[in-house]
Amino acid sequence: MIFEKHKLNTETLSEYLRDVRTGLGFSIDEAVERTGVCLKYLNALEAGQYQQLPPDVYVIGFLKQIAESYKLDVRQLILQYKKERGIVEQVVNPTPQPKSSVRKYLAELMITPKLVTIVAAVLFVVGTVGYLGWQVSSISRAPSLVINSPSSNDKVLGSVVTVSGKTEPGTSLHINNQNVMVDSEGAFQTTVSLVGGQTDLRVEAKNKFDRGVTKIIPLVVEQSVPRVAGAETAIEPSVTLELSFEKAATITLSVDGEVQPQEVVGAGGTKYIQAQDKILVSTSNASAVRVKLNNNDLGLLGNKEEPLTNILFTTNSLKGFKQVTKPQEKKPVVEN
Repeated sequence: MIFEKHKLNTETLSEYLRDVRTGLGFSIDEAVERTGVCLKYLNALEAGQYQQLPPDVYVIGFLKQIAESYKLDVRQLILQYKKERGIVEQVVNPTPQPKSSVRKYLAELMITPKLVTIVAAVLFVVGTVGYLGWQVSSISRAPSLVINSPSSNDKVLGSVVTVSGKTEPGTSLHINNQNVMVDSEGAFQTTVSLVGGQTDLRVEAKNKFDRGVTKIIPLVVEQSVPRVAGAETAIEPSVTLELSFEKAATITLSVDGEVQPQEVVGAGGTKYIQAQDKILVSTSNASAVRVKLNNNDLGLLGNKEEPLTNILFTTNSLKGFKQVTKPQEKKPVVEN
């Protein structure tokens, strides 16, 4: 996994550590395992509860371990900690403050229409500058991407794997060059066909400004192999199906008898499925799905927007499969 270096901004150290951890996709338990900082003290750092921490010499050691694991600038972390620790100590043990001339001035200040106008103008300028800054940061910032399953080096039985996770709404997502639909909350789930042995899942997310992030998930795929003369030979998939979606449609797949979870694929999406024997396809809209079998274009599943159930595809499906195309619209007859 590739980490990016972060810089401290106006947020507190506790907020910053928590945001970086969640941005890297680590749970609090994973962070404890990676940094070596015990759960009690890591929680205290992320909550800003400095009174519950041991002496500073130990805390600085914790920050060094966190910076190494998160790929952060340890000097900034230590400087921010010392600054906030001093503020906390002043709040807990405040020193007597002489009466300020500023307080006296504020007490004597009269609110006038002119003053209200000036304050409103200043707030407007600050708000506008802040909004423009946020827009610029949105353009330069890559979308977030969290993969819930599978995890790195997971063992997968069979020829398909279910991939789920979360990104930002409106993000363009591809898994192994397969377009995947993202819902209104940024969540996604789809099935991806795999080949035997060691393989990788390549998950790419891009926002509307073409800023992207890519994650590579290594997997170990275990498929059944026949025994020939005392040796094992991997079975190459004999059925390769490519489904292209001209409109959004719900589909359910059965690959070599193994039923996959139902999913909705958006318009423009593509799914690649491989099997050793057969693939069954069910869809809510036959005229929305175009089929290629072993790189042979078979056309649309149907002419009408109707559901189809358990359409069988094997190596023999090329024989006698009638290609379906879109019906042409009849041109109106113009009478003279």
